[in-house]
Amino acid sequence: MNYEVLKKELSQGINRIISFIKVQEKDTLAPMLAEQKIQQQQLNRLGDEFKEFFELLPEDKMRGKFVSLARELLEASTNSKQALLLVQKNQKVIYDFLKGKQRLQDHYAK
Repeated sequence: MNYEVLKKELSQGINRIISFIKVQEKDTLAPMLAEQKIQQQQLNRLGDEFKEFFELLPEDKMRGKFVSLARELLEASTNSKQALLLVQKNQKVIYDFLKGKQRLQDHYAK
């Protein structure tokens, strides 16, 4: 008789432990695994974007978006430099005109 009661109590205890584990799995582990899966997908996507941005050729030369952007920046810098040189040239011409105007005013003011 005592063995039957002990066996029943033990069985109920095991069932409580199993149900507790199932609740923990549903409430804690499943959301953690889902979040981990999302993070892994994001990391994979970032890795792919990184490879696309910094594409290395077998001869250790770079190609990809980074190189394209660097070329665009270099071209923009060159264009800016040329524009600044043109502005300086025009400023010099204007300065020369102003000096000539001042000389003429000084000459005819006398």
